[in-house]
Amino acid sequence: MQVRGTLSVLAMVALLAAVAPGGALAAPTAGADGVDAAPASSAVGTGAQNDCSFPVSRTDATGTRVTVSEAPDRVVVLAPSAAQTMWELNEEDRVVGLPTGPTTAYLEGSQNRTDVTNRDGTVNREQVVGLEPDLVLAPNIVPNETVSQLRDAGLTVYKVGFGRSLAAITAKVSLFGRFTGACDRAATVNEEFNGTLDEIRADAPEDRPRVAYFFFNFTASEGTFIHEAIETGGGENIAADVGDRPYPRLSDEVVADRNPQWVVRPSSSSLPSGEPWSSTDAYVLDQTLTVDDNLISQPGPRVVEPMRNMSEAFASTRQVPTDTPTSTPAGTEPATPTVTEGADTTATTSAGGTGSGGQPGFGLVAVLVAAVLGTLALVRR
Repeated sequence: MQVRGTLSVLAMVALLAAVAPGGALAAPTAGADGVDAAPASSAVGTGAQNDCSFPVSRTDATGTRVTVSEAPDRVVVLAPSAAQTMWELNEEDRVVGLPTGPTTAYLEGSQNRTDVTNRDGTVNREQVVGLEPDLVLAPNIVPNETVSQLRDAGLTVYKVGFGRSLAAITAKVSLFGRFTGACDRAATVNEEFNGTLDEIRADAPEDRPRVAYFFFNFTASEGTFIHEAIETGGGENIAADVGDRPYPRLSDEVVADRNPQWVVRPSSSSLPSGEPWSSTDAYVLDQTLTVDDNLISQPGPRVVEPMRNMSEAFASTRQVPTDTPTSTPAGTEPATPTVTEGADTTATTSAGGTGSGGQPGFGLVAVLVAAVLGTLALVRR
């Protein structure tokens, strides 16, 4: 793994502490377009928009009314999830700049675009301005100060709100389709997306297994699209009510008390080890699942792929026999699942590589420092 790819993952780790009160990033502004307000069960954005003409104005996550005067010929996207959405809309030819590297390598032709990020994952403002884009699409993790600096340079910048649900994905597809004049294609993408969600729901097991989502000691709670992905896939997220942030730390106490039957991790994260994990039903029965890091971490239409992986896995859930103890007997070594085929189920999807993709907020500085120091020692240069 290259240093830069690792730094992108580490940045995601720090950001998973989410939108903390008083943080440097803006929470979604009430009434801002593209911020979800509907449950994923509603068919958001499936119908073609009646008016797809220009100019078009929408209020972004900073509370700014952003106007796109005409269909943009040159678009810069500052998040992998935004790039994925543009590719799904078949509007990739408009994209002249994006974060290149492992988080977007799965998008055909993406690595031929100009990289608009620095080595630490922050926005390279000079590079963005130099591309002379007609429209810049910024994720919630981009600080408002950076957005203001780009606007002061004369650029049209729309900051997307925090994607708290699967419905936010379809809202974003509709929004980007409107900005690029691809309203009909956006309606098709959303119709297919919602249709796939319906199929996944229909296949969900009646007896929903308890699921722990684990990513570098963090997890996803209620109010995130990853939580909805787990629940829609037929699982019961054991961390739904944990913490006061969308992506809190997953404590040993919660794991021991709620005893997950499945552990799901993105491909960039290792499996947790030791107690209490070793005594959970998931580890006793080797029920762990690895899903594509990019597709589960990026709030975009392709999240349905890891959702299918989860649905198939959850449908095959085995139960620990009632006469089999799940605690580790005294004087014995706790079992830890080996990361090999048969022990850890690795789902194969259309995206490759590792990385993260545009989820919100700054966490505690100590978390980032610890993650950087601990992980950089393992990096191959």
